[in-house]
Amino acid sequence: TGYSSCNLHRYSNSSVTAVSTYNPETLTSGTVTAVYDGDTLMVALKGDALTNQGQKNNTGKSSIKVRLNYIDAPEYSQPYGKEAAKALRKQVLRKYITLQSHGVDRYGRTLATMWVGETDVNGWLIENGHAWAYSRYIYALNHPYMKLHQQAQEKKHGLWQDLNPIAPWVWRKEHKKIR
Repeated sequence: TGYSSCNLHRYSNSSVTAVSTYNPETLTSGTVTAVYDGDTLMVALKGDALTNQGQKNNTGKSSIKVRLNYIDAPEYSQPYGKEAAKALRKQVLRKYITLQSHGVDRYGRTLATMWVGETDVNGWLIENGHAWAYSRYIYALNHPYMKLHQQAQEKKHGLWQDLNPIAPWVWRKEHKKIR
Protein backbone atom coordinates (compact mmCIF):
# COMPACT_ATOMS: atom_id res chain seq x y z
CA THR A 1 0.00 0.00 0.00
CA GLY A 2 2.99 2.30 0.42
CA TYR A 3 2.09 4.18 3.59
CA SER A 4 4.56 6.88 4.49
CA SER A 5 4.99 8.59 7.82
CA CYS A 6 2.70 11.40 6.68
CA ASN A 7 -0.10 11.11 4.13
CA LEU A 8 -2.91 13.40 3.06
CA HIS A 9 -6.45 12.06 3.14
CA ARG A 10 -9.49 13.78 1.65
CA TYR A 11 -12.70 13.27 3.59
CA SER A 12 -15.44 11.96 1.32
CA ASN A 13 -17.91 14.55 0.04
CA SER A 14 -15.70 17.33 1.34
CA SER A 15 -13.21 19.90 0.23
CA VAL A 16 -11.37 19.54 3.55
CA THR A 17 -8.00 17.84 3.38
CA ALA A 18 -6.44 16.74 6.65
CA VAL A 19 -2.97 15.53 7.43
CA SER A 20 -3.08 12.06 8.93
CA THR A 21 0.18 10.83 10.31
CA TYR A 22 0.84 7.21 11.00
CA ASN A 23 3.61 4.87 11.78
CA PRO A 24 3.65 1.76 9.56
CA GLU A 25 4.65 -0.24 12.67
CA THR A 26 1.18 0.31 14.16
CA LEU A 27 -0.98 -0.29 11.07
CA THR A 28 -3.50 -3.11 11.24
CA SER A 29 -5.88 -4.28 8.53
CA GLY A 30 -8.93 -6.48 8.43
CA THR A 31 -12.65 -6.61 7.81
CA VAL A 32 -15.35 -5.05 9.99
CA THR A 33 -17.64 -7.82 11.24
CA ALA A 34 -19.86 -5.91 13.70
CA VAL A 35 -20.80 -2.35 14.62
CA TYR A 36 -21.95 -1.89 18.21
CA ASP A 37 -22.61 1.84 18.19
CA GLY A 38 -21.37 4.97 16.43
CA ASP A 39 -17.74 4.57 17.52
CA THR A 40 -17.21 0.93 18.55
CA LEU A 41 -16.86 -2.08 16.28
CA MET A 42 -15.30 -5.52 15.78
CA VAL A 43 -12.60 -6.16 13.19
CA ALA A 44 -11.52 -9.59 11.93
CA LEU A 45 -7.78 -9.28 11.55
CA LYS A 46 -5.83 -10.10 8.45
CA GLY A 47 -3.53 -13.05 9.22
CA ASP A 48 -0.38 -11.05 10.00
CA ALA A 49 -2.16 -8.06 11.57
CA LEU A 50 -1.24 -6.62 14.94
CA THR A 51 -3.06 -7.44 18.17
CA ASN A 52 -4.24 -4.85 20.72
CA GLN A 53 -0.76 -4.83 22.23
CA GLY A 54 0.90 -4.12 18.88
CA GLN A 55 2.31 -7.64 18.54
CA LYS A 56 2.01 -9.82 15.47
CA ASN A 57 -1.19 -11.85 15.52
CA ASN A 58 0.51 -15.10 16.48
CA THR A 59 -1.51 -15.44 19.68
CA GLY A 60 -4.48 -17.00 17.92
CA LYS A 61 -6.47 -13.79 18.30
CA SER A 62 -8.52 -13.42 15.15
CA SER A 63 -10.44 -10.24 15.90
CA ILE A 64 -10.25 -7.09 17.98
CA LYS A 65 -12.78 -4.69 19.43
CA VAL A 66 -12.03 -1.16 18.22
CA ARG A 67 -12.97 2.20 19.71
CA LEU A 68 -12.54 4.97 17.14
CA ASN A 69 -10.08 7.47 18.55
CA TYR A 70 -10.55 11.24 18.91
CA ILE A 71 -14.32 11.03 18.39
CA ASP A 72 -17.34 10.38 20.60
CA ALA A 73 -20.61 9.31 19.02
CA PRO A 74 -23.95 9.34 20.84
CA GLU A 75 -24.60 6.23 22.93
CA TYR A 76 -26.94 3.76 21.23
CA SER A 77 -29.77 4.54 23.69
CA GLN A 78 -29.13 8.29 23.46
CA PRO A 79 -30.97 10.55 20.99
CA TYR A 80 -29.30 10.14 17.56
CA GLY A 81 -27.39 7.08 18.80
CA LYS A 82 -29.16 4.63 16.49
CA GLU A 83 -28.63 6.94 13.52
CA ALA A 84 -24.90 7.26 14.28
CA ALA A 85 -24.54 3.47 14.52
CA LYS A 86 -26.47 3.05 11.26
CA ALA A 87 -24.20 5.56 9.48
CA LEU A 88 -21.05 3.78 10.69
CA ARG A 89 -22.51 0.39 9.76
CA LYS A 90 -23.30 1.60 6.23
CA GLN A 91 -19.80 3.05 5.86
CA VAL A 92 -17.73 0.09 7.14
CA LEU A 93 -19.61 -3.17 7.76
CA ARG A 94 -18.10 -6.11 5.80
CA LYS A 95 -15.52 -3.76 4.26
CA TYR A 96 -11.76 -4.12 4.27
CA ILE A 97 -10.26 -1.39 6.46
CA THR A 98 -6.93 -0.11 7.71
CA LEU A 99 -6.44 0.90 11.33
CA GLN A 100 -3.83 3.13 12.88
CA SER A 101 -3.54 1.97 16.47
CA HIS A 102 -3.18 4.59 19.20
CA GLY A 103 -3.06 2.13 22.09
CA VAL A 104 -5.64 0.35 24.23
CA ASP A 105 -8.30 1.87 26.48
CA ARG A 106 -9.19 0.73 29.99
CA TYR A 107 -11.77 -1.70 28.56
CA GLY A 108 -9.18 -3.46 26.38
CA ARG A 109 -10.41 -1.96 23.11
CA THR A 110 -7.90 -0.87 20.48
CA LEU A 111 -8.04 2.92 20.07
CA ALA A 112 -7.68 3.66 16.37
CA THR A 113 -8.14 5.88 13.38
CA MET A 114 -9.85 3.90 10.62
CA TRP A 115 -9.70 4.18 6.84
CA VAL A 116 -11.85 2.62 4.15
CA GLY A 117 -9.68 3.20 1.10
CA GLU A 118 -8.65 6.87 1.29
CA THR A 119 -11.53 7.90 3.58
CA ASP A 120 -10.69 8.65 7.20
CA VAL A 121 -13.81 7.18 8.82
CA ASN A 122 -13.32 9.06 12.11
CA GLY A 123 -13.23 12.38 10.21
CA TRP A 124 -16.16 11.32 8.02
CA LEU A 125 -18.32 10.66 11.09
CA ILE A 126 -17.53 14.10 12.52
CA GLU A 127 -17.97 15.87 9.18
CA ASN A 128 -21.41 14.36 8.64
CA GLY A 129 -22.63 15.12 12.15
CA HIS A 130 -22.60 11.53 13.45
CA ALA A 131 -20.03 12.19 16.20
CA TRP A 132 -18.33 14.90 18.21
CA ALA A 133 -14.64 15.61 17.92
CA TYR A 134 -13.58 14.37 21.37
CA SER A 135 -11.84 17.53 22.53
CA ARG A 136 -10.89 15.86 25.82
CA TYR A 137 -8.33 13.84 23.85
CA ILE A 138 -7.49 16.29 21.06
CA TYR A 139 -4.92 18.66 22.43
CA ALA A 140 -4.59 21.05 19.46
CA LEU A 141 -7.49 23.39 18.77
CA ASN A 142 -6.40 23.54 15.13
CA HIS A 143 -6.66 19.73 14.76
CA PRO A 144 -8.53 18.85 11.54
CA TYR A 145 -11.24 17.01 13.52
CA MET A 146 -11.99 20.18 15.50
CA LYS A 147 -12.44 22.08 12.25
CA LEU A 148 -14.74 19.37 10.86
CA HIS A 149 -16.74 19.46 14.08
CA GLN A 150 -17.24 23.22 13.81
CA GLN A 151 -18.23 22.98 10.13
CA ALA A 152 -20.75 20.18 10.78
CA GLN A 153 -22.24 22.21 13.61
CA GLU A 154 -22.50 25.37 11.46
CA LYS A 155 -24.08 23.43 8.56
CA LYS A 156 -26.41 21.56 10.95
CA HIS A 157 -25.38 18.13 9.65
CA GLY A 158 -26.72 15.04 11.39
CA LEU A 159 -27.06 15.40 15.16
CA TRP A 160 -26.51 19.14 14.86
CA GLN A 161 -30.06 19.48 13.49
CA ASP A 162 -31.20 19.12 17.10
CA LEU A 163 -31.54 22.47 18.85
CA ASN A 164 -29.59 21.28 21.88
CA PRO A 165 -27.72 18.01 21.26
CA ILE A 166 -26.26 16.44 24.38
CA ALA A 167 -22.61 15.47 24.21
CA PRO A 168 -22.15 11.73 24.85
CA TRP A 169 -19.84 12.30 27.84
CA VAL A 170 -22.51 14.49 29.46
CA TRP A 171 -25.27 12.00 28.62
CA ARG A 172 -23.26 9.07 30.07
CA LYS A 173 -22.70 10.97 33.32
CA GLU A 174 -26.44 11.74 33.61
CA HIS A 175 -27.63 8.23 32.61
CA LYS A 176 -25.13 5.86 34.21
CA LYS A 177 -27.71 3.21 35.15
CA ILE A 178 -29.55 2.92 31.81
CA ARG A 179 -26.56 2.59 29.48
